[in-house]
Amino acid sequence: MSKMQKLYGYMLAIEEEFRIGTEVEIKEMVKKVGQPLWIKTLISSQELVGFMAEGIEVIEGYYITSDETCEVCGEEEDWEVVKLSNLVLV
Repeated sequence: MSKMQKLYGYMLAIEEEFRIGTEVEIKEMVKKVGQPLWIKTLISSQELVGFMAEGIEVIEGYYITSDETCEVCGEEEDWEVVKLSNLVLV
């Protein structure tokens, strides 16, 4: 079972592109691009579905969003977001 991670929406200071990623992915992006972080907030499960519908790639795994815990699973173009409403982090 993969580790559950929080999923954030973020924007770098100089860019006008809103991205999504985990804490680790955000730190790597800030280091790679060399720009400070401007906005960072937990996204909702609905926003996650919307980003994936737009073609933004999300690695298969378990994510904590602002309103639910979700699993991203599937293959190639058959990705889906499964909401795990009763799952509680202990």
